[in-house]
Formats: sequence, structure tokens, C-alpha cells
Amino acid sequence: MTALPVAIHGRLIGGVVLRAWGDLAGVRRHIIVSCLLSFSPMGAGAGAQSWTTVPEFAIGGASGSETALAFVSSVRVGPNGKIYVVESRGAARRVTVWEPPGIMTLELGPSSEARAYGSLIGVRPGSNGFWVTYRSHLVHYDEDGTVLETAGRPPFLAFGRRPTNVGVSDGEAVWERPLLRVRQRQDEWIRDTIAILDAEHTVLAVMLDDGSGLVPNVFYTGQPFADNDFPYFAADGGRVGIVVRNGAPGEVQLTEISTSADTVWTRRISLPPQRLSPEQHRTTLDGITRSVLDGWDPSRYESEETLRSRTEEALYSPDYLPSITAAVSTGSGELWLRSSETSDTLVAWYTFARGDPNSTLRRVLLPTWFRTRDATATHVWGTRMNSSGAAQVLGRRLAVPR
Repeated sequence: MTALPVAIHGRLIGGVVLRAWGDLAGVRRHIIVSCLLSFSPMGAGAGAQSWTTVPEFAIGGASGSETALAFVSSVRVGPNGKIYVVESRGAARRVTVWEPPGIMTLELGPSSEARAYGSLIGVRPGSNGFWVTYRSHLVHYDEDGTVLETAGRPPFLAFGRRPTNVGVSDGEAVWERPLLRVRQRQDEWIRDTIAILDAEHTVLAVMLDDGSGLVPNVFYTGQPFADNDFPYFAADGGRVGIVVRNGAPGEVQLTEISTSADTVWTRRISLPPQRLSPEQHRTTLDGITRSVLDGWDPSRYESEETLRSRTEEALYSPDYLPSITAAVSTGSGELWLRSSETSDTLVAWYTFARGDPNSTLRRVLLPTWFRTRDATATHVWGTRMNSSGAAQVLGRRLAVPR
């Protein structure tokens, strides 16, 4: 391992990953070069077989019913075939267990005992019950919901906030997002920064007034064509994946890091590049401009023409769409990547075995509204909102290409 005197964050260069870490205040900062596992040549996404899916299971009833689901934050499929659903926001904050086609067999709500563990984060099923992750504890339950054991949380990886102090000008913007290793020592939580993600092109800001006031009035939203780095959490726990997608058109660089700050594996793949068409640019710009003008007060703010011009200037418009827009680590040991390839109501996902540099890419076509959460060898599971405004967990059978 060799220390470098320059700060290059979160990038794969010449077969090495450059990682920055130091204390949270940034007083001490080193760049460490860690050799990577050899990775396969650039995969040809265009040559992957195209699989389809058939709807089969639907979990979650109408709003107000006993089986209604609120905000679903996680879905995991256990080795027993049961579906574990986490609702970690809103009034529910619970874990429910289901048997296909949609029978609830267990509900773990916010009991007084569970509240002592801290906020609900996720669930990981196993061969002997399941583990629920809370902010300060790991709790092992049997299939009947009885606590088998509890443990303090081991070191884990988390991310700092996305840039929220973004100014209107680039000179005031902060375009970094830290990957943190969080450890508990007695009653104190210690956080070390072990990597820095590029967060550029994530925020779109349009000033609504002339800036003469003490606090400028600014419209904020996300950049629709952002190509910043983004993370995913490994389904088997203890690792975080970092997706770098601002290289050559269609190129994706993937790296998984463990809680010990070691690079576990990396892979680079190439998907069919998708150009940003003039029509996509115009339609997107029109939509954002309408949102900007919705809160516009012509007696206080700039003219409509000025706001339209500022919106167009603020919109990040690369020549190519981002190579992928989501990454999901599944219980089947695969990584599912949502691409920018669409055809009518379908979007192409690319999947491969995590950690295997030679595994073949598989192309799976899914509805554009389907949010992938987990997958098995036979099904892909995801979520959507139903017509009554409640969430549904859907299982779609993978159909072998003919």
C-alpha cells in the first residue's frame, strides 16, 4: 500500500481504487491505493439475452384494509420462500412476513421493547429465523417472532447527507458525499470517512428573485440526467457498493467495500450508450420550467422569460443518458442494474452474479413503474402504488427467452 500526496476521490484509475479517509473534521486525510481484484473485459450489454417477466404474486391490500401496506422501504425473500417486508417510515414502522400469494403470517410492530433498540432499518432472513437491524441493535427472531438473541450493532457503513448547502453558483456548491464507517465505543458513536463519492450534477437550483434580499429565494429539485456516483447496500450485509457512471458513454464501474475499508471486488461493464434526444431534453425542460413557474409571483420575482432562461442554464444536459439509474443487490447473489434503455412501457435491467468477474450479463425487461427490491432464481420482487394509494409488493416470474 502506498500513500499519495494528492486527493483523488472515489475513482478507478489504472486498475486501482483510490480511497480517502481521515477523521470526520477532515484534519487528517490520506489517500490509500489498494490493488483490485482483476476484472473481466468490458461486457457487451447489447449481446445479452432478453428475458421477460410474468406477473404472479401481489401482496398488500387496499388502503385502510388489514393487509394494506404504507411506505415499503425493503423487501427480502427468505430461503423458506416467505417474503419479509419493512415499513420504516410513517405510522407503520414494522416488519411483516408473508406467504405467497399474499397471506400475512407475522407482524412485528413498534412495541416498547423494539423502541428501545432505536429506529428500524432493515431485515435479513436466514435459515434459522431472521435478523432485524435497528439503529443500535441487531435482533434475531424465530419464525414466530420470538426474540432469540440481541447484540449491539457491529461496525457498519453509512453515508453522509447529500449536498444540501448548494449555492446558486458553482463556487458555493459542495459536490462530495462521504462514505462513513460507524462504530460504537461505550456510549459514543465514532465515524470515520473511508471514501468520498462524487455528488456533482445532483441538484438543480434556479434563483427566483434578483438576489438582493438577505435570503435568496431558490427553487430546488434533482437533476433528471445526473451521472454522479451512487451507493447500494449488499443484501448479505457488511458491504457497500459504489457505482461510478460518469466515464465513457455506457460505461459502469462497480466496487464493493467492506466495513474494514477493504475493496472486496470490482467490475467494469459496458452497456449500449443511450443518447439524450432533443425531444427528451425539451420535454424535461418544459416540465421543470412549469414547476418553477408554479410558485412564481410576478410582483416579487424575476420575469417569466428570465426564469425560463435560468432553468435551461441550470439543467444538466449531457450528450448521453446516465448508463444506469439504480442498483439492487439481491438475495440470489446477483446485482441488478436499471439502465436507461426503454421501449414503450418497458425498461431494461442488466443482472450478473456479484463478485464473479466472468459472470455473463442477463438482460431483463420490466415495466417502467416496477421498483425492483429483491430476486430469486425464479422471481423478481418489487413495489408499486396501487389505485387506492397503498403500496403493493409484486412478484413477477422470470420467463426464459425462447
